[in-house]
Amino acid sequence: LGARPVVVSGLARVWPAMERWQPHSLAERFGELEVEIQAGRDDDPDYEVNSVALRRRVRFADFLGRIVAGGPSNDLYLTANNHVFRDPAFASLHADVGKLPDYLTAEDIGRHGSWWVGPAGAITPLHHDMLMLFHVQIVGRKRWRLISPLQIARVYNHQGVFSPVDLDAVDHEHYPLMRGVRVLEVVVEPGDAIFLPLAWWHQVTSLDPTVSLSISNLAFPNSFTYVNPEIRNW
Repeated sequence: LGARPVVVSGLARVWPAMERWQPHSLAERFGELEVEIQAGRDDDPDYEVNSVALRRRVRFADFLGRIVAGGPSNDLYLTANNHVFRDPAFASLHADVGKLPDYLTAEDIGRHGSWWVGPAGAITPLHHDMLMLFHVQIVGRKRWRLISPLQIARVYNHQGVFSPVDLDAVDHEHYPLMRGVRVLEVVVEPGDAIFLPLAWWHQVTSLDPTVSLSISNLAFPNSFTYVNPEIRNW
């Protein structure tokens, strides 16, 4: 049957992070520090591909205020690519990660963990990852839409790990091979986690202001090498 995504209910429900990563608590602890985020995403249809060009440094308290009070938006997001969880100034976050199951290890969690903080409406467009991970939901809910890697020939993967298809509004005229592709959908609640097997396509939307942690330090080998396409101007 092969590896499939699965939601692990309650994985983080007793973690200290459930209280200590609420936006008001984060503002009290780290509000005066600067963080790197992605901003101006609404002006770039390829915002994830061009994430490096959208990097901005902002006061963390100001960013938290915008994501809580600013309403739904995809214009700004703190993602794994901003590496805040590795920043020594935020090292005390690591102690907020509670007990992990036997198939995960807390060793060097700073290097193997990635933080995500953003408003309702923040989107991670359709792509696949090059390793396996658990995405742990701490604050708010996220909707995951997933496609099996067996469908790779139909998702128009011409550049890197990305697909241009928007699963919220599939343009079948431009992407006719998407007709009939099975899309799985699940909403991950606070305290729960989703296991993402290797190469599964996914598009993720925040339904509320969210704080999440991706963990890739599985207690078994999780390193893979393969070549992604780089066909630009398709």
